[in-house]
Amino acid sequence: MGNRPRLLFVHAGGRRERLAQLEQGVPMAQEFFYGLPQLRQRGLEVELLETTELAPDPETWRYRWAAHKDRRRSRELGMEHCERLFVEERHHLRTYDLLLAGTEYVALGLADHLRGWRGRARVPMLFFVMGMLSKPLRRFPDGSRQRRQALDRYRDLLRASRGALFLGEGEYRAALTLFPDLHSRLHFVPFGVDMDFWTPGQEASDAGGQYVLFVGNDANRDIDMLHQIARAMPEQRFVALSSLLGDRTVPPNLKVIASHWKKAVLTDEEVRAYYRNAAAVLLPIRETLQPSGQSVALQAMACGCPVVISEFGGFWERGVFSNGEDILFAQPNTPEAFVRILSSLARNPDSARRIGRNGRARVLERYRLDLFADRLAYIAAGNGAEAFPWKGCLGTVSVSPLV
Repeated sequence: MGNRPRLLFVHAGGRRERLAQLEQGVPMAQEFFYGLPQLRQRGLEVELLETTELAPDPETWRYRWAAHKDRRRSRELGMEHCERLFVEERHHLRTYDLLLAGTEYVALGLADHLRGWRGRARVPMLFFVMGMLSKPLRRFPDGSRQRRQALDRYRDLLRASRGALFLGEGEYRAALTLFPDLHSRLHFVPFGVDMDFWTPGQEASDAGGQYVLFVGNDANRDIDMLHQIARAMPEQRFVALSSLLGDRTVPPNLKVIASHWKKAVLTDEEVRAYYRNAAAVLLPIRETLQPSGQSVALQAMACGCPVVISEFGGFWERGVFSNGEDILFAQPNTPEAFVRILSSLARNPDSARRIGRNGRARVLERYRLDLFADRLAYIAAGNGAEAFPWKGCLGTVSVSPLV
């Protein structure tokens, strides 16, 4: 192991081409690299691997056996597994000092290949929590055998890793309750957005907010409620940047632009222009522990656009926000509540501008990308937890107290 630690981010896909464009100077937001560029700036050797780049031989016995286990575990536990993708990567993965898995799906695929004798990890791994913990809680009844087996599997994943990185407080606190014996491996790392990119623009004040904007492809977005809201406000223009609506018939005042971050249908600059010109960003969310809508809400707020969002269990940090001051919560989570708030914003443009300004100030204070990278570096270096052999190589990292 050399003096310069080697880190590997492992993602499901969608970042390789964007990272190359970023290195060539193409303007874009950096948050969905999850700290990779920032760790490189700290002098670490950081590489990227995407599962779409893997091509294991499906005829080998290792692949067939792993694929069998993947199918069985996915079916029985309600959590997708991908061990089969990594059957030929064992030796390559062990050349790194730390792996950072972008989702639990990736982490579950990596875990069995990283274990040595007695279950000890041969390569330290951190993984980002992306909603998989909430799936068995939602799918299987409390006390059922299926839920118990799913949580046991998640516990095994935590034990095989150096830690889980939670982007939302709701899911983090649920994990503390479910796995109290592993609390030192549970880390709350609030998501941060690129404040140098997501900024208010002159066009926002000139346009005066011509439409209400919906953005995102998370399955927890409530598309039915979006339709109901649009139908209840026929004089208001709506724009949806999403691929969730498919071929569904939409209200005449709702314009749909099929868009997905991984497919780069719209550039980040084009998405930013939509934020800047919107009267508000609308985020109806189904009840979930996952912090659905988090990145969209923070991007919009950074651009000075007021956000109207459902109040739900997975909202990332409820105590940090003030309803009516820096964000607007639909209470209760009904179409009528959203219509009432949006109508009030349309009647009170000064109030809308104030909430937009306050929202940007809140993101600057708490949800900047540099803060996210600092917290990730703090955990990666082993501060406050099991120290890696290269603890301290990142220097002193100052992080603000969290929950």
